[in-house]
Amino acid sequence: MKLPPKTSFVLIDHRGIILSRAINPEPYIGTYYEAEKFRKMKEGPDTGTSVRRGIAGDMRTISYRKIHLEGEQTPYLYVLAGIPVEVATHEANRELLYNMLLLSSCLALACAGAILIAKRSIADRIMLLEDASQRLADGDLQFRVSSLVAGGSWEVLARRLT
Repeated sequence: MKLPPKTSFVLIDHRGIILSRAINPEPYIGTYYEAEKFRKMKEGPDTGTSVRRGIAGDMRTISYRKIHLEGEQTPYLYVLAGIPVEVATHEANRELLYNMLLLSSCLALACAGAILIAKRSIADRIMLLEDASQRLADGDLQFRVSSLVAGGSWEVLARRLT
């Protein structure tokens, strides 16, 4: 099977005895599964999933399924599968990082564009009008700013200055 790294399986019989274990099986086969966790699984629904600390100490997503014989009410076998949370979320985290970098780049470009547009359409025109008012104050009556500032209310203001 093509499974992610550190994926584990455990087969437990109806009494709670571990029959098979994928990772480090020798010390566990033939021993009882953790009593409280087995009780919760036994009393719970036919399938379940939880995130908890595994035997190795890592956080794992662990799912189980009860296996019933035909016509039997009580399960004869429990199958558990576990995968480390970091392995399960690795691809999603990589995609999130890529999307954040893409969004940040687009935001930086949008800000740079807004600054450029603001400079060209507001700041540069204000500088022209300041220069024109200074020239008028200095007595230069020949200078015409209305031809330099075209469009909208800036042009109206420029015509009034000249």
